[in-house]
Amino acid sequence: MLKNYLITALNSLWKNRLYSLINIFGLAVGLAACVLITLFVRDELSYDQHWSNAGSLYRLNMTFSIPNQEPVTAGWVPGRALPSLDSFFRGQYEAATRTLPIDVDIKIANNAFNEEIIWVDPQFNDLFDLEVMSGSITDTLQDTNSIALSDELAIRLFGNESAVGEILTMVRGETTKDYRVTGVYRTPDNTMLSLPAVTLLDETEFQREPTYFNNWFSQSMHTFLLIESENNRAIMESQFPEFTAQNIVIPQGFGIQGLEDASEIISFELQPVTNIRLDGRTVPEVSGTRLTILIFSSISVLVLLIGAINFMILTVARASQRSREVAMRKTLGARRGELIFQFLGESILLTLFATMVALVIAEALMPL
Repeated sequence: MLKNYLITALNSLWKNRLYSLINIFGLAVGLAACVLITLFVRDELSYDQHWSNAGSLYRLNMTFSIPNQEPVTAGWVPGRALPSLDSFFRGQYEAATRTLPIDVDIKIANNAFNEEIIWVDPQFNDLFDLEVMSGSITDTLQDTNSIALSDELAIRLFGNESAVGEILTMVRGETTKDYRVTGVYRTPDNTMLSLPAVTLLDETEFQREPTYFNNWFSQSMHTFLLIESENNRAIMESQFPEFTAQNIVIPQGFGIQGLEDASEIISFELQPVTNIRLDGRTVPEVSGTRLTILIFSSISVLVLLIGAINFMILTVARASQRSREVAMRKTLGARRGELIFQFLGESILLTLFATMVALVIAEALMPL
């Protein structure tokens, strides 16, 4: 019986090839658009979800609220923020790290490369579990003379040869320093962190940089915290005004008069790392927005709905022309349920064909 229904459905589609092509292609375009938009939305929502502690990772954001001006929020904070947090919020979070990008010239034999490396704190590995391809990130964070490279940078510097154990000479301003490569890790996908290479932050050299360390009004680096307790997070955020008032002093000549403490113009917040991608306040040049996700999701549903409605209209229009076939089948003893099954089967067959065409279209358009 099923074989008979299938043969009948295929014959019907073949006899009405133009109708079948219009119906299949119309639904396929809607399905392909829906698939592509769904992949885009899923990609946007997947940023920084792959870290093992993703649900407990937060970035410290800093907001300036100057009177008579729009508040400005940034994910960059002063370098001295983390030592102050350690002192004020002792025990409220499990681990923390700063990340500071530094432009350097890397010399290998007679070749020179201008690259960016990232200074990090010793607990970096407790927050971000990079996929190590060779060597060890733990060894890298033992001293300030070791460095770990992303696989992309390792290939750029050393080609297909193993980078672990090689020596790099880095020139930054008047400072020249040798680093030993102790690890290579896979370049993370779907993350807002830029990690071309990581090395332990040289605290002595760092504190000699007044722009980075001593100035509370210079936002120079990211600060990330691992907070496993939601209650601890709430406590920290409620105490940020007190933290600001105790640690930050508005310098003379800053141009703001009549303020009793810095908490009146400076505030901090803990932002989940998984939300950074869609927060246009802090990284508008590279981030998406929740509104964009909502708009594209709505378009996806609308396109699919239009395709489905078009499919139903064409199917009903075609079915109304098959009254003679229905009458003949009833005369030959076909029951109502069998006729319903036949027409539903043809619709399902059309939908399957449309789905296969949609997947081909989506795959072809993916590189674009």
